[in-house]
Amino acid sequence: TDPDWVFLESDLTPMALERFPVMQVLNTGKPVLHLMLSVRRPDGADLWVEANALPRLDDDGHIVEIAVTFIDVTVREARTRSLEQLNAQLAGMSITDHLTGLANRRGVFAAADEARSGAMRYAQELAFLLVDLDHFKTVNDRFGHARGDEVLCEAASAIRAAVGAGDAVGRIGGEEFLIVLPATSPSGAYEVAQRVRAAVLDVGSQVGVTASVGIAMFSPPETVDECVSRADIAMYQAKAAGRNTVHVHSPSLAEKV
Repeated sequence: TDPDWVFLESDLTPMALERFPVMQVLNTGKPVLHLMLSVRRPDGADLWVEANALPRLDDDGHIVEIAVTFIDVTVREARTRSLEQLNAQLAGMSITDHLTGLANRRGVFAAADEARSGAMRYAQELAFLLVDLDHFKTVNDRFGHARGDEVLCEAASAIRAAVGAGDAVGRIGGEEFLIVLPATSPSGAYEVAQRVRAAVLDVGSQVGVTASVGIAMFSPPETVDECVSRADIAMYQAKAAGRNTVHVHSPSLAEKV
């Protein structure tokens, strides 16, 4: 209990006295093996330590002494944690669109699969919105691809802000976005679609960019691909109707909104 030496758990929270290796042996009578902890030395340096505590018993089974070893694994642990951090970064990059910061196609379809499983398990409603930016090619042609990328990022941010924190949004290619709305009613999906359309109109008005939105309600047992395909059909119907509008594919949705 030397106050100059601070013992921390592997998550760097303070270690309670009963968690100290010797105390564990005294309380349980059992050895402690491979306990990972951090030790802050009096000079302020932090060490990663693997602790082992082994009791020696007398003939009556009473603890006579406890041998404790501390193995300095700082270098090994630093490498392990650095590798874990790198792997987490790579995993995040693999499902993130590098331009907009939204999920990419892989990421948003993974979220869609999870939402579909939840909808099937709990008999909840689930909506898919497919959003395509109207006249986006004109922006690239008139103002260049750099300006086009800016508009794309602004639209992506507007779309993300127009949906709930629990909803998934991803760029699935070009100027096309997929929105996944778990536990959302037909009327709720339509309201979100209109918010998205208005948000894109707000940020894209100076360059003539609007959004066409197609909606499809999940109908078990169809797959995510099948439902997204219906949303895609509805999106193209919205474009055919004049763009900057919302079109629905599910008959149940059309009846209720």
